[in-house]
Amino acid sequence: MAAQTFDLVRDFSLASNPAGAWSYGYESSLGGSFTLFGFSKTSPAQNGVPIQVWAKNTYEYSALLHNGTPNTATSDGTQGVYPPGSTWFGPGVQGNPDNFCVIRFTVPTGQDGTYQLQTAVQPYLNGPSQGDTDFHVLKNGVELFGQFLAPTNSTSYSNTLGLASADTVDLAVGRGADNLEYGDALLIEATLDLIGTDPVGPRILVQPQSQAGTAGTSVTFTVAADGTAPLSYQWRLNGNDLAGANAASLRLNNVQSSDAGNYSVTVSNAVGLATSADAALTVNPPPVQSTYDLARDFSRTANPTGVWSYGWKPTLNGNFSLWTHFYQALDNAGALIDIWAINHFGPSQVDHNGSTITGRSDGGQGTFPPSTTWFYPGYEGNTDNFGTIRFTVPTGASGTYNLETAVHSYLDGPSSGDTDFHVVKNGVELFGQFLHVDARRWRHDRLPGWPGPGQSLVWIGPENPGDAGFGGHESSRADDPYAAAESDGGHRSQCDVPRERRRDGAAELSVELQWGRH
Repeated sequence: MAAQTFDLVRDFSLASNPAGAWSYGYESSLGGSFTLFGFSKTSPAQNGVPIQVWAKNTYEYSALLHNGTPNTATSDGTQGVYPPGSTWFGPGVQGNPDNFCVIRFTVPTGQDGTYQLQTAVQPYLNGPSQGDTDFHVLKNGVELFGQFLAPTNSTSYSNTLGLASADTVDLAVGRGADNLEYGDALLIEATLDLIGTDPVGPRILVQPQSQAGTAGTSVTFTVAADGTAPLSYQWRLNGNDLAGANAASLRLNNVQSSDAGNYSVTVSNAVGLATSADAALTVNPPPVQSTYDLARDFSRTANPTGVWSYGWKPTLNGNFSLWTHFYQALDNAGALIDIWAINHFGPSQVDHNGSTITGRSDGGQGTFPPSTTWFYPGYEGNTDNFGTIRFTVPTGASGTYNLETAVHSYLDGPSSGDTDFHVVKNGVELFGQFLHVDARRWRHDRLPGWPGPGQSLVWIGPENPGDAGFGGHESSRADDPYAAAESDGGHRSQCDVPRERRRDGAAELSVELQWGRH
């Protein structure tokens, strides 16, 4: 049999799409629905050489371009140099459905056989305007190869594939690790040579991968195999056949500890069979249901106390120091207030009404029902700029957390000052706002995948120099949550925290912080 070659560059056509075995379009996700480009044009390059273009429409970026002339084209101040036959493609803008620009090869009817695939890509610009990208090769929607590419990097892929009529090979380019459409295009060459029509046995192209899942969730194992069609699949657990598991993918729903073990798959056809390597499934127990409540969990005897600790920070991302001085004091209404402070003089401290009566201060401007919690930063010029309440994820409680927090002045009257409030996760601020007198602010966030014990979420409030109000801000961190607040001139913040609960693999944290001037 004479070899037959399908060449992307040689076979390019502006007259139709698909053009023989090749088609040009886009996908929202790798292996997702493929949509053909419906717009074509010829557009001059920087030096006037006409460039042929297939695109999504007249104005969006995802497109395939081809220099079909005998002349070299240029662009971007000669950063782009495109000799005759050059072909390049790029994805759409983030937020649009054309996340990947895709060149698809479809096996023509009657052209079943063994193909030699060779493809190579490189940056389409040689200079600072080139962005990072990612390049992928898929067979029938299953990825065979994928790589993120820095702006100066190139890559290539070759393999021998058994393909049947209507099978597809996709070559896809994405926006790179930063997911930003800026100079994200690649020059590409690709050929598929039909090198044989004799039946060939199966071959594993991509092995199933080991993974871990939480009890009650779902996991999927996938294999990519090659060989003369039709291919048959049989999945096994610890060497034993699984009934009904006869596809290229194996989905396990509601996994339990009894599902843990080594999974493999045997792929067979009329010529022979191939067995994959083992892929281990680890099933982790579901997280223990738990509730974290700042007000309820407040301790007079220990700091830290469980997941909570109280202290101060010099800056939002600075070192956290515990308040080590504990004492109690009666307020104007006779309520006994629990206090953790930097020293007996403060003012950076956290106060908590652990009594059964409503506390009062400042001539009735401050009203503190039982369980009310409020906290303070230090004076301007001192290092305790932020009073801090920290929540630290306990061992075995990793998961997804819902955070809710609200703040308002701790006083209701003319003694209340302005503040600022922040949420920081692992030292990175998620939210921050300066609040005028009597301002209130709610914050509700879902914090996925807190990696593990020892991570923290923080609420922080700094002072405003020359201001008579309390400055508070909240910050949260996925792996080490903590909270901090600061005020200037001895101002105070009231923090009223309803609840935090964690169930069914997720957690919900509700925190209310109230600030004002004392």
